[in-house]
Order: sequence, then structure tokens, then C-alpha cells
Amino acid sequence: MNSLFMWILLVREAFGFISIKVESPVLKINKSDIDIRCIVDGTNLSKVISIQLNRSSIRVVAVRQNSVVWDAALENKTGVTVNASVSNDTSSLYLNLEISKTVVRYPEDFGSYQCSLLAVDSLGGVVSDHSLIVNITGQYKHMYVQRNRE
Repeated sequence: MNSLFMWILLVREAFGFISIKVESPVLKINKSDIDIRCIVDGTNLSKVISIQLNRSSIRVVAVRQNSVVWDAALENKTGVTVNASVSNDTSSLYLNLEISKTVVRYPEDFGSYQCSLLAVDSLGGVVSDHSLIVNITGQYKHMYVQRNRE
């Protein structure tokens, strides 16, 4: 019986409640948008308390039923949008952060991103889960001009 119990724990950990999706982990400065999506599998959840996106262990944005809490540097900034659903409909739960290429800050917006979830499962237990960590890095495109000596 112990081996069966251990296997169930491993499966739950491997296929957690929340995952992260990034359009491109390598960005070209001033040429690429940052597009990060936290996706929740609400199959066994009865209620979501919050979905949060962290960069290098610091909160970027958190969404709850009635509020959005931002990183001060991104709040009300043109070119930065958050779309999210934390409704009671557990079949469509997500948080999507987009930062337009025109306002991406280097190196501030680059680093390790992770989604986290606080929820209540169908049995009434509290669920705290984290996605895998995704590193977003950037590239500068350098242009060298060579002059010929005459």
C-alpha cells in the first residue's frame, strides 16, 4: 500500500495544477514582446483564490476574485496588459501578461519566471502549487561599422 501512495503523490507533483507557457524564452531587445501565460488545470478545484506570476521570486502580478496587484514599475504602464480569469468556472482559469517590445526593460524584465496558484480542491483542502521555472533572456543585435582608411 505504501508504494501505491507514493506513486499517487509523484503523479500529482508531475502533473500539477498550474503550468507556464512562454512564446519565446529568448528575446531580441526592442524587437520581441514578452508573452507569458499561467494556465490552471481546474479539473479537481472548486475555487481559485489567486494566480500569481513571479520574476526571480518577486511578484510581478497577482490576480484574485476582485483585484489585481501589480509590480509598481508595470502598473498603469502603456504597452503592458494582463488578461485573467479566476471565476468560479474552473474550466477556464489563466493569467496572461504581455509586455510590448517598445516598453520591455532590460535587464529588469528578464529573469526566471514562475506561476503560482492558491486554490481550494473539490474536497475542501487548500492547494498551493507552482509551475516549472522558465528563464527569459535577451539578445542585443550589435551593428559594427568598419571604415576603410584611405
